[in-house]
Amino acid sequence: KQWYQRRVAITAGDIDISLGENGTSWGYGGTAKKSHDNKYISYGDKYGAGDAIVCYIDLESNDKTISFAKNGKNLGTAFKLTADQIKKPLFPSVSTKNIKFLLNFGQQPTKQPLLDGYKMIAFTPANQIHPCIAGPATLAEAEFIMMVGLPAAGKSTWCESHAAAHPDKRYNILGTNLIMEKMKITGLARKRNYHGRWEELIKKATGILNTLFKVVEQKLERFPRNIILDQTNVYESARRRKLRNFSTFGRKVAVVIVNSGEELIKRNAKREKEEGKFVPESAVMEMKANFRTPVLSEGLTEIQFIEMDEGAAKKQIDDFQKRKKYRLRLCVDTTA
Repeated sequence: KQWYQRRVAITAGDIDISLGENGTSWGYGGTAKKSHDNKYISYGDKYGAGDAIVCYIDLESNDKTISFAKNGKNLGTAFKLTADQIKKPLFPSVSTKNIKFLLNFGQQPTKQPLLDGYKMIAFTPANQIHPCIAGPATLAEAEFIMMVGLPAAGKSTWCESHAAAHPDKRYNILGTNLIMEKMKITGLARKRNYHGRWEELIKKATGILNTLFKVVEQKLERFPRNIILDQTNVYESARRRKLRNFSTFGRKVAVVIVNSGEELIKRNAKREKEEGKFVPESAVMEMKANFRTPVLSEGLTEIQFIEMDEGAAKKQIDDFQKRKKYRLRLCVDTTA
């Protein structure tokens, strides 16, 4: 098991928490692998505690390159960048697990001399520095969006589309789906591996999410963020409990996605076929029976209904609950 993980990377504009696993980041990991767009290739040497890694970016030569050095040893070119890839600003990034590290942008001397022609980023002329999009300056400016909907309703799709359409907001998406997607071995996605293991996986993912909530709560005052909570959130009591953690946010929005029973069946079947994700019917029926539409008094400032308008959504939720009661009555009559 990898109890320790480290990866130094360069990212272009859009920053993902899994560096090197998308088309806009280029990483070098401690296992001597370079990574880009979820492709891992042997490169350089392994590194760990006590090592100094330098990332070099050459944007002036004909070949635009990213290379790395370990303790003064040049490891050679890791990546060649295309003209399209350097249209966006490039940012230094680090991803770690259970490791403390020090970043040096030029505020102190380097342990080994730099390669000829390179300088630390702190000495780059101001007109060549692109400011990072900072997000909200205070919690009063921050947004908390809570998704509300049954499994496969389209919540995650909406989250990703909304975040992509508003890059200036720098939304942080939190949810068990995202966590399970990140349960990977050397960058390979966990797919078609949910059957018979859903309860185990969702329990682990929920535990991780609860830990993230604690981290967020501790750091929000110093580092305000716009957050989207991508969970079902159909239980009123659960919504109220979660909203208390974000009570100081200026904007608190519930985005409600309700589909017809037929559409849900279609989307669940599509998700199971394409992604291998399967939620037990008993769990879905329980959610349907306890689905309550959000109200402002729960601690919200705004409620939005997607796909179905408010009236149609409430009618559909009532129908879900009537079907649940009918099934229960049918079971009682049958066993009687």
